[in-house]
Parts: sequence; C-alpha cells; structure tokens
Amino acid sequence: MAKSLDTSSSSSAFTPEFATKDLGLGHPWIDASPPYILIYSPQRWMVMDGRLVPSLSKLPLVAGVNRVEVDKDQRIRFAATRARLEEEGRIPVPYEWGPNGESYLKTVETRPNGSSQIQTAYVSVWETCHAGDRQPATTEAGYADWLEDLVKSGKLPACPPHLARRLLEKANEHLEEAEAMSAKHGGRATVRAKALKEKVDALAKAAGKGKKVKTRAAAPKLEG
Repeated sequence: MAKSLDTSSSSSAFTPEFATKDLGLGHPWIDASPPYILIYSPQRWMVMDGRLVPSLSKLPLVAGVNRVEVDKDQRIRFAATRARLEEEGRIPVPYEWGPNGESYLKTVETRPNGSSQIQTAYVSVWETCHAGDRQPATTEAGYADWLEDLVKSGKLPACPPHLARRLLEKANEHLEEAEAMSAKHGGRATVRAKALKEKVDALAKAAGKGKKVKTRAAAPKLEG
C-alpha cells in the first residue's frame, strides 16, 4: 500500500505575479488643454436652458496667441491682450466672477485617448470628467444660471432689444422650415422644431420694445 505524502507542514498558497499594463482607466481620456479666460462679445448670444444668455468665447492663455505673453516665471502678461479686447468692445470675464467668488476654471489630470502619459486639462467648473471618457459632460442649467446672473447683476451688458429682434427673425424663419419638415417626416425634425420653438420663445421675451434712439431732422446745406 502506497504511503500518502503529508505536505501540510511545508505547503503555502501561491499566486503568480503577472506584468500588468496601465490602461489609463482611472483617468479621463479628454485632450490636454491650456488655461483660458472667457470673453464676452456684445454680438454673441445663445439660447441655453430656455434663456437668452451671452455666448462667451475661450481665449487660450498661450504665449504668442492674441498678444499673450508668459515670462520666465510662467506668469501671464495680459495687458496688451486686454487693451486690444477693450478696443474691440469685448470684455474679459474675471475669474473672481465665478460661482461663489471662486474661479470658473479647474484642472483635471487626463490621459488623452488612453495614452500612458498623464497630462493636464483646464475645464470649466460646470464640466464633469469621467474616467475613460473622451468628452466632459456639461451641466447646462448651472452654466446658464451663472451667465444669466452676470447680466442681471450688471457685470455684463444685456442683449440689446434690436439685436434680440434680429435674432428672433432668423429663428422664426428656421422654425417655419423645421415645422414643415416635422409635419412631413416627424422624428428628428420634430425634435429640432421643438428646440427652435424654445429658442423663439426666449428671444421673443428678450426682444421687448426697447428704447428708440432720439433723432433730429437734418438738412445739410448744399452750395451751387
């Protein structure tokens, strides 16, 4: 009869170690991006969350772009850029105008497109970046609230009624076309028509009557 081999005194659990590859799933995959400042332009408006609000543009704070300078200590020199913006009637939105008096920017560590190198992206505080996702998600209602408050508080000028009326005319034209397509095809055309109807309603509310500019009769004297 064969003897059983007793290994209870010398055996132990064993788990082999495997080389692993970091797939970057713990970080967002959005593109790296530089810091920026938001710019208000009098002619740029949009309807968001059912409200007419300023359509702010992003000005990247990169040396050599739009007269931006960066010194050896990485401090941003913005005076020349600011002067040019003011000449054009545009307004840089200060960071302290952000929600609760804090910046409207935040930094996010990202691995663009799943790369192994960790980089930095600057996004707004209304954007949420998810691990493994290539696009941030934006909270439109919160962003629209902030934009609307900037106008109501007087920090940014309101949309001139005549401009709102001009935008309203164009939106009405697009709405008529969309409603015709919706009646004919339905589906996505109906969704578009509904969105345009909300845009028209917001523009109509903002248009109002406005104040007319005072004028006087003019009759230049012609000789000869």
